[in-house]
Amino acid sequence: MKQFCLLLLSLLLQQTVNLAQSFQVWPGDANNNGRVSNVDFLHIGMAYNNFGPARDSIASTWEAQSGTAWPQVLGNGVNVGYIDANGDGLVNYFYDAFPVYVHYGLTHGVETPDIFPVGLPGIDPPLFLDEAALPQNVYGGSVLNLPLVLGTADLPIDHLYGIAFSLHVDPQFVDVDQISLLFNQFSWANPDNDRIHATYRASDSRLDVAWVRTDHNERSGHGPIGTVSIIIIDDVISLEQSFNIRIDSIQLLDRFGNKTTTAGDTLTITILPDNVTADAEPGPDRFSIWPNPARDVVYLHAATPIRAAVLYDAWGRPVDRIEPGTNQATWPVSGLPSGVYWIEVQTGGRFMRQRLLIN
Repeated sequence: MKQFCLLLLSLLLQQTVNLAQSFQVWPGDANNNGRVSNVDFLHIGMAYNNFGPARDSIASTWEAQSGTAWPQVLGNGVNVGYIDANGDGLVNYFYDAFPVYVHYGLTHGVETPDIFPVGLPGIDPPLFLDEAALPQNVYGGSVLNLPLVLGTADLPIDHLYGIAFSLHVDPQFVDVDQISLLFNQFSWANPDNDRIHATYRASDSRLDVAWVRTDHNERSGHGPIGTVSIIIIDDVISLEQSFNIRIDSIQLLDRFGNKTTTAGDTLTITILPDNVTADAEPGPDRFSIWPNPARDVVYLHAATPIRAAVLYDAWGRPVDRIEPGTNQATWPVSGLPSGVYWIEVQTGGRFMRQRLLIN
């Protein structure tokens, strides 16, 4: 019996050594399923601030990086060593989320597809855009700021730690590169700003999103968790047209990686032609900004008088506002930090937005 136990212990030790020797990390594939996706970002939050054996080579290039398995394993069976993308021995945002951005969509070996349980409307908690926030009339150039709502009073969320989903739009009406998701406001899911989030451009019609807490504490409740800002492409529209914004491929996890079935949603938006409006001035309202990039001053020009112009930073926070009342304006920006900004202009009953780079 003693010899059998010694043999069994020897085999287990040898298996552990072999596992350590064969442990390979593809930086960014945090759940080691063969593909880098927004679900990998959720695993960074689940293992946040865990530490373990560093790799001999601290690197995050897209190739197999040899290392040692960590002693920590998530509740869903993922070894935390896979989540340490750069191999420095610590799971954090700065060095482990970046490889997810850089290698997004890449694959290796045999892929095990992520599972997105399909929820049933009216039965499972929903994730949806609040239709009540739509303006009465939507035109080309309109800016839509739609609350992103998770759960309802009748179907609340229990044990939320992270959520990944896809947002689909029609590229004829929406430029996916100009969609902004703002998660910086306090909410039932984010009462303490202890969370990280990311968006990934999957195609010209799909944006993949991930939001996850980092303090290993779950939240339960319902209501808005963020805001989706969408700019309708400012083309001259002669006929009334409609398009859909769809949310699907949802994976909602607790801190152990257990999934909650969540229902997606489709919001239909109708765009009115420019000449069918009582509260907007006739003709196409457009504006231009120059220089862009800017350093000291920005000049605005519109076809009709500018009622108001608001400058937002990259996080969607208002930085400055002017009300020129004419179709031209000069806007000093020399005191602002370098970075990406947005200028939103109101002319008549229309709102238009353009990106501005300050350097």
